[in-house]
Amino acid sequence: MKLLGLLLVLGCTIGGLIMTAGFEKAMHLLTANILPAAPGEIVIILGCAVSAFMIANSSDGIKQTMKYFGALTKPSAYSKDDYIELFSVLFTIFKLARTKGWLALESHIENPHESDLFGQFQTFQHNHHALVFVCDY
Repeated sequence: MKLLGLLLVLGCTIGGLIMTAGFEKAMHLLTANILPAAPGEIVIILGCAVSAFMIANSSDGIKQTMKYFGALTKPSAYSKDDYIELFSVLFTIFKLARTKGWLALESHIENPHESDLFGQFQTFQHNHHALVFVCDY
């Protein structure tokens, strides 16, 4: 797989340079609908990126990456309101630490489900991963 990736890097780089330097008009006519802007440069950049990825990863890693490409098209699990609430939680934590000291946070951090501080933010309080991140790290 690494040899194939290396050959692909060299082929795309040299092929892209030849396309840019000498055969750009012919290639532009062939690729006018597919790659209208600078076809040689696109071949160089994408070809080298894909080839370097193939060289750097095992075939299992490449298969797993292709498997998870669908996740790029899925909507985010968190909304703008979730992020605003997260920043509000962090602001409240830092404000409490600044006014009453870091030890005032201990009771909230040790038992976040019964905390008044986290109780103000219901969505955050019910998000296990967010609570673990803020309280344990």
